[in-house]
Amino acid sequence: MGKFLVIMQTAKHLQRQREVQRIFEKAFKRNIVDIVVAIYAGNSTFHWYTYDVFRPGHCRQVMPRKFNTFRKGILQSKEIFPNKLKNFHQCPLNIAMRPPVPVLGRSSYMTHALDEKYWGMQGETICLLAKKLNFQTIRHPINESLVSEVYKNGTVTGVFYDLKQKKFDILMGYYKYLTRTRYFGSSSVYFLTPTVVVTTKRWQLDGEWLLAPFGPRVWLLYIFALTLQVMVVQLLRCISKIFKLTWLDILGLALGNSRNIQYQFQSTRYFVMLIAFAFMVINGSFQGKLYAAFHLKSNRGLNTVSELIAKNYTFLKKKFILQELLDALQVPRAQIKELNYTDDFESYEQMLEFNYPVAMLTNYWQHQAFIRSRRLYDDFNTLPGIVVLNQVCAYTRPQSYLLEPFNRIVDNLNSAGILKKWMMDFLGIFDSQEELKNNDGNMNITPIALSLEKIRLVFIGLLITTLIQN
Repeated sequence: MGKFLVIMQTAKHLQRQREVQRIFEKAFKRNIVDIVVAIYAGNSTFHWYTYDVFRPGHCRQVMPRKFNTFRKGILQSKEIFPNKLKNFHQCPLNIAMRPPVPVLGRSSYMTHALDEKYWGMQGETICLLAKKLNFQTIRHPINESLVSEVYKNGTVTGVFYDLKQKKFDILMGYYKYLTRTRYFGSSSVYFLTPTVVVTTKRWQLDGEWLLAPFGPRVWLLYIFALTLQVMVVQLLRCISKIFKLTWLDILGLALGNSRNIQYQFQSTRYFVMLIAFAFMVINGSFQGKLYAAFHLKSNRGLNTVSELIAKNYTFLKKKFILQELLDALQVPRAQIKELNYTDDFESYEQMLEFNYPVAMLTNYWQHQAFIRSRRLYDDFNTLPGIVVLNQVCAYTRPQSYLLEPFNRIVDNLNSAGILKKWMMDFLGIFDSQEELKNNDGNMNITPIALSLEKIRLVFIGLLITTLIQN
């Protein structure tokens, strides 16, 4: 926007105050706020004028005022360009906020409400801005079903079109892209969020997890040993009628079941004990490695996007994912399917409905919030690595005077590490969708530890039961 100093001498047939008013009105229409008009008053004296945009009871009105005097080469005040955007005097600002969970939560789901409360990473930023700059927040609704984008030729759609048409003042919660910054003003980055690739886990297992604990040689050896023991038992039963061990007993021991087997001969007991001990070791190893195989190796062989493409995965495209990103990952157009949804959670629900393998590029924090809210910990898998680390910023109309106060506060928060602290505090804190809607902002993310005091009623009940039985 720049800073401007206009030095003039008013003609005799013009009114000084009227000319100053017209200059400032034209400057305000062009979003020029830092402008000073110095009018020559004679005797080596200049009166310096500027204008205010916000005053108590007057919002976005051009109000000229004299603030300094230059007399005989000396300024009466050191102030040359007064900061007019420190206090908005409770004037309302229309802000459109994309409500991704868990970055933003709000107390009201009504539009244009003045008494809304906000929390979460983005909500905390908005509240602090409103407090420091002393303005009222009016939330402008966003239609999530519309595609909001800025194209290289300058065409804008969705919420960016509304911003261009001056339906609101600030747009928050969208990624910072070069194409958008060419046609709109962009603030400093106040939030970083990774884009990752997620898949439905059930299409990755294919039964491999059940065999994953042991390699092929171990399985062959196990099957050979089990077959040999069954044959030995059957042979002993044919030789001796007092030998009561059957092949079902061997199979039961192999599956980890206890068997009540009593024999008179010591050698037979040792034989059964050795079999039971061997199977106990094998079963223990299998169960431990099976858990690791199910939770850690379910994506074995599917660690990159190229492997998903080779296995003919269909990539579900969300509205905010640029086609250029999919092209950069070399995803064939034939394997891309557009999703039609109203909110981010619905897109994940649709993903589970497909009866063939699908993948999706999505915001990591939003996906984690959905998993926690639905308790679907074993239905999705996240590929290792981050596709892109997105920068979230606020957008305004070009050369907006709102950028300077916004950036001033955001830069201070970044320098002090407060934004990073909020990121750690607020992300991944909601356990249910209902909690998200009803939360009043007083959130405690520290888990409650299980102690003996919390389950003392169980011990009291057991003690009473024991006493009654005795």
